[in-house]
Parts: sequence; C-alpha cells; structure tokens
Amino acid sequence: MEGFRGLRAAVDDTAGGSGGVAEYVSIRVQVRPNESLEAALRRFKRQVNYAGIYRQVKRNAYFEKRSDRRRREARERVRNIQRALRKSLQGG
Repeated sequence: MEGFRGLRAAVDDTAGGSGGVAEYVSIRVQVRPNESLEAALRRFKRQVNYAGIYRQVKRNAYFEKRSDRRRREARERVRNIQRALRKSLQGG
C-alpha cells in the first residue's frame, strides 16, 4: 500500500445534451495516516454521492429526447415547489 495516494473520480457529461461541452467533476480523497482503505473508500463514496455523480451517470446511461427532458424537469420543478410549500407550512 506504499504507492497508494488517494481515490479520484471524473465524469464526462458530453451525452447529457449540453451541446458537446464536457463537464468534469473531480473528487479526490487523500488517505490519512493510519486510516484503513475501507474508511477512505467510504469517504470517497460519500463525496461521490454528495456531488451527484451517481445521479448524473444514471441520467446519461441512455439518450433522453429533449421533449422528455423538458417534461422530467417540469415534474421535478413541481415536486420541488410542493416540497418547499410543505416545509414552509410545517415550519410556520
């Protein structure tokens, strides 16, 4: 394990309909002294999850037509508005 420096991830978002512009998200986890590989891998997975890379990979696994993407985004907007309304009603 002497040569092991850290874990990294990068995502190429060219299939996401962004006009061919690649978006790279680089995540690095430095293995701390006396830290097990399992603990470093757990931290890496957590950061990948927080960065939304899993979601991005799932979304780009298949081509999505522009009309379908608009429809999905509209549903997500409605869902987010409803969630915000519920939170504001509960908190107030």
